[in-house]
Amino acid sequence: MEIKCQKQNIFWWFSYSTRYLVYMLNLLRSLILVSLLTYKSTPFSAQVYINKINDLSQLSNLHILKNEMNNKLFIYSLDGLNISNGINSKHYRSTTHNLVGNILQGPFVQDEQDRIWFTTYRALHCYNDSLDNFDVYRLKDENGKLIGHNYKIIDDINSDSILLKTNNNLAIFNIEQEKLAFTTNLDILNYDYFYAKFINKKLILLAGNNHEFAYHEIYVDSFHQSTHNIAGSAFLIDDNMLLVGTSTGDLLRYKLGTWNILDRKEYGIGLIQSISKNQNNYFLSGYNHSILLDENFDIIWTLDVNDFTQLGSESFQYSSIDWRDSLIWIGSEGSGVHAVNLKSPLIGSLSLSSLPKSKIRPTKILEYQDNRFLILSYDNPLYYINEDGTLINSWSNHGLSTHKVAGDIWNNTFVYANGGELCFLNPETDSITTISSPYERVTSIVNFRDTLILSLSQNFLAQLTNKNGQQLFDTLVPNSNCQELNYFFHGHDERLYISCNETEIIVYNKLQTTIEQRLPISGGILGYAFIDTTVLLTNYNGLYRISTNSLKYEQVIDKGKLLLSQIYGILIDEKGHWWLSGNNGILKYNPNTNKAHQFKMKDGLQGLEYNRMSYLKDSKGRFWFGGVNGINVFDPLKVKLSDKEAPIDFYNYKINDEDSREFGVANYVHQFDLYHYNNTITFEFVGIDYTGPEHVNLKYYMEGHDPDWVELDENNGVARYANLPYGEYTFHMLASNSDEVWSKTGKSVKVIVHPPFWATWWFRTIVGLGILAFGYYIVRSYYKRKLERRDLILRQQELKIEKQQAIEYERNRIASEMHDDLGSGLTTIKYLSEHAIKASKNEKENKNIKRIADHANKLVNNMSEIIWAMNSRYDTASDLTGYIRHYASEFLEEHDKTITFSSKGISHKIEISGEKRRNIFLVTKEILHNFIKYAQVDEMQINVKLEDNNLSIIFLEVGNHSFDKETAQEKGNGLFNMTKRMTDIGGAITQTTTTEGLRTTLHYNLKGRT
Repeated sequence: MEIKCQKQNIFWWFSYSTRYLVYMLNLLRSLILVSLLTYKSTPFSAQVYINKINDLSQLSNLHILKNEMNNKLFIYSLDGLNISNGINSKHYRSTTHNLVGNILQGPFVQDEQDRIWFTTYRALHCYNDSLDNFDVYRLKDENGKLIGHNYKIIDDINSDSILLKTNNNLAIFNIEQEKLAFTTNLDILNYDYFYAKFINKKLILLAGNNHEFAYHEIYVDSFHQSTHNIAGSAFLIDDNMLLVGTSTGDLLRYKLGTWNILDRKEYGIGLIQSISKNQNNYFLSGYNHSILLDENFDIIWTLDVNDFTQLGSESFQYSSIDWRDSLIWIGSEGSGVHAVNLKSPLIGSLSLSSLPKSKIRPTKILEYQDNRFLILSYDNPLYYINEDGTLINSWSNHGLSTHKVAGDIWNNTFVYANGGELCFLNPETDSITTISSPYERVTSIVNFRDTLILSLSQNFLAQLTNKNGQQLFDTLVPNSNCQELNYFFHGHDERLYISCNETEIIVYNKLQTTIEQRLPISGGILGYAFIDTTVLLTNYNGLYRISTNSLKYEQVIDKGKLLLSQIYGILIDEKGHWWLSGNNGILKYNPNTNKAHQFKMKDGLQGLEYNRMSYLKDSKGRFWFGGVNGINVFDPLKVKLSDKEAPIDFYNYKINDEDSREFGVANYVHQFDLYHYNNTITFEFVGIDYTGPEHVNLKYYMEGHDPDWVELDENNGVARYANLPYGEYTFHMLASNSDEVWSKTGKSVKVIVHPPFWATWWFRTIVGLGILAFGYYIVRSYYKRKLERRDLILRQQELKIEKQQAIEYERNRIASEMHDDLGSGLTTIKYLSEHAIKASKNEKENKNIKRIADHANKLVNNMSEIIWAMNSRYDTASDLTGYIRHYASEFLEEHDKTITFSSKGISHKIEISGEKRRNIFLVTKEILHNFIKYAQVDEMQINVKLEDNNLSIIFLEVGNHSFDKETAQEKGNGLFNMTKRMTDIGGAITQTTTTEGLRTTLHYNLKGRT
């Protein structure tokens, strides 16, 4: 037994060489772990940032659990349950919800269905987040009596069982079957801290309080108990080893069975309330400390409540670690819950523990040699420190008492001005030498390539060079017409860039000793850097870029316009990123994407306000930025932004501006089915990032409604859509984490606004079909009536045709009978008369008989005309034209007159009724008779033409002594009768006298006049 103890003690007490080797291994492990948890190098101290979870109204806040399903915090208190997303919290009490009792005890347990189990003093509860309600379980003891109080969850011992105590009873509750699986009576009523674990089919229960801890081995039918008078909590490492935290802050390691203390670690943090482990790291929680340990129980990280007055509490009530997110949750008595991120700060602070922190306000930082630094400060002018921040020496006299002291390193000395005198301080030997300058007062000094550039009260610059052991002063930039030339810097191109009255920048060429350019850049000079042929200049108005080739400039404006502020210093890392200090923290600018990221207090900044010219890139590549509260020192290549997405908590929605649960709990709603009378919807959501929830930003987009994403500069999103037109939409929500990195995925919910019934497809279909049916009825009725009218017209036309045919038949019959009967009779009379004339000797008889013969002949001719007019076979324009030509030719030849006849466009297909033909012929006959009777010319031209259904018959009496129409009108009725005949049939007659002779024209429109 003694040998075993000695072997165990070797873990802590071994030989010096072995101990040194283990120490180095432990240090290596610690550095690896620290690099995973937080960027922190040995010389620098972490500026711990504590975020407070707001809106917690309870007096005390104890156990905390982050639900892995929806990332919400479940927080115990003595006055009910809090559920928080980091911005908003919801409170559950027995007076407002179905919670039995307000005093919560023990830890939370999350089962495989993502339900949260917890206990109040009076009952076991199960919270279902998808329903936002509780199931309550009241248990009974072994006698069947209802247990009414002192419920407390100890732990979840497997995936389907919870271990809890009720008074002195230890119970296993099966969460799948929702009933007790095992219960036994133990003396555990007065214990506060519990730990349980199943090993080899037995349950190991560790219970502790401020005086002792007890060890229990529990079987189904028996148990073993041993009590030890050491206060605190316990943790089982494996089957043989046990850790116990004491009331004095010691950590003991026990061997099970023998109960010998194998080793002890003294931390002096007071009572250790809980111990937890993840892989090789341990986390101890006490009333006023939280400690993170490595596998050898050496401290990696410590949080002391006394160092953080913002907690507003004298002690921690409870703290636990979220191993996945490297967050420490602190429940503090009376001041809510706080979160500390082990991965922050991103940017370290120089530990100046040996210096008066309240007096360190750097105005310039210089690297001297061997990783030692000179710091100029407003109050205590000059500090000489090691890289770890320990003080080597300081100077506040010898002309260094003014806060306007300025200087630089030259020939391994610190050179500064005391009035018009230049002082050279050797920090190693603490000796000062001086030389007199020809100037009244030197206000600023810059070393460039072993040449000192001085700004002078006489408002010009000078340079000091060391040639052949002699210090030589040369005047620069005379007659600049500036009242102030204090701010300047030396370019790599042998130019000086000088602020003139803070209204312009003078570019002075030292080689040519002339002013090359005056750039209208206002705001002075606060910082500068060089990139190839580009000069970067910072001032009170922002950042400017000057080309050394063309001396043209432009202001650099990033997409978020963060650069439009006072910028004091600028440094460039190996990846080409620009780091800038100003009055709004530290900015990291990527010139390729034109985006700037702002580092905030949570990232470890000494403050948001930095100082002019107080920046440095040291020989190890680290960046130094000095501000009003100290100095930040960090390796820019090790500053990694978090790429962890910020989940969306869609915690509430409103329908028509009223809170609603119509569609269930907001986070679990996938689709909203709205109608035209409730189509105003409001979404309320936040992004979850507990490391800095106030730095989370949101954006949203209603697909189908919004033209683009709407960005919000806050982490409390409210999106309201009033009177959404009916249709289908998708509402997208997206968040950036506290490092301003946007999530690739977010949360989306579908919104369907159903139309009113009169706008639905089925109603429109019915209406459309009704309209089509009605239209069909109208069209059918229209065509039916149209067919009936057409039938009526056809019948009328048939009757008319029949009547016309009957008339034509009768006309033809009469014409035939007249031709056969009257014609033959008149012809007989004509021949008999001619024969009687030849036989008669009496002249008087011959004369009478001849008169009879003439009348008979005339009647034959008239009857021929009547028969021609009555016969329907001749009802065409072609027959009319032929008949006129035949009659005119015979009639004019009989009177020895010349006739010229022509026709155009005449067709036998164009019909003209007998009445019209006869009237036109009679008018023609009258014209010919007047021509023979009155005209004193021998030629007539007759032209018949048909154009566009217009029939024209033109009679031209060729000669100067043609028929006089005026004389004819006075002497007879011929012209009157001709006009009447043409008018009766719808035609017209015109007579005009031309140079050729009298022209008589008959007009008749054949369209519709057959």
